[in-house]
Amino acid sequence: MNSISNTTKAIFFGATASILWSTVFVAGRYLCDVMGMHPTLVAFLRFFNAGIVAILYILITGKAKSLKALIDQPIMISILGFIGIFGMGSAVFLALKLSTAVDVSIIMNSNPIFIVPLAILIGESITPLKFVGTIIGLFGCLLVINGSLTEFGIINSEHLIGNLVALVSALCWAIYTIMGKKIVRKHGGLTITSLNMIIGSVPLFILCISLGQLSIPSLKEFLIIEYLAIFPTAIGFIFWYKALENIDANQLGPLQYLVPVGTAIISIFTLDEEIKLASIIVILLIFFLIYLSTIRRNT
Repeated sequence: MNSISNTTKAIFFGATASILWSTVFVAGRYLCDVMGMHPTLVAFLRFFNAGIVAILYILITGKAKSLKALIDQPIMISILGFIGIFGMGSAVFLALKLSTAVDVSIIMNSNPIFIVPLAILIGESITPLKFVGTIIGLFGCLLVINGSLTEFGIINSEHLIGNLVALVSALCWAIYTIMGKKIVRKHGGLTITSLNMIIGSVPLFILCISLGQLSIPSLKEFLIIEYLAIFPTAIGFIFWYKALENIDANQLGPLQYLVPVGTAIISIFTLDEEIKLASIIVILLIFFLIYLSTIRRNT
């Protein structure tokens, strides 16, 4: 009875985190494209504020000792912060300025197409089923980037550059995932993510200054940024790792793919985005490919 309760709780936390994450692409698109904020400034304010909130949560819950991980492995945490926060964060908001929230969400959440080949490079074994899932995922990404079902192979998407930038963001997140696996298992995902958000905010801050984009946001911009920092970022990660305390990553992983669906639904009503047939097909395809790429090997 207790295990059923824990599983239900984990699914609730995981699904809630995924739904919160789906709003990032809509809010980010609104800030960068509609309101004209610079993507680097949005990324800096989001991750710096979220890092502060997450670290405060760690301190309040009596886990301050876990933050010593920065002293134990400063180089690795700094590298992860640069790739996973600076690289991924700056690229995803730039992509949202240049493309639709739906396309960016789909591409970002198909990052296992990079994780699988990277895992092979570091010596991890990959099942034939995962390989098939990766190939299907690659096709789906190309379909979104191409923007057409009838002229596949002809790059005609009006959002081509933004979708390619989203692909870079997905690659950064895949590298971050593979590189961070050992240190996350040792020190805990929430601790490492919190430290990475603070560390990764430093180059974002420097880039904002060098580009002359460091400025005080308006009240409306501030409220949206604080929403991004607190709910989908800080609370989203806290909920995700609380879910991982009760169920395995293989069980939790597929919930992440609620994100493109949530983004598509919210975008229709808030950004008046038109959902292309190609995007609808790829959303369905992603559910299938993620199942293939994360399914456990039968024993």
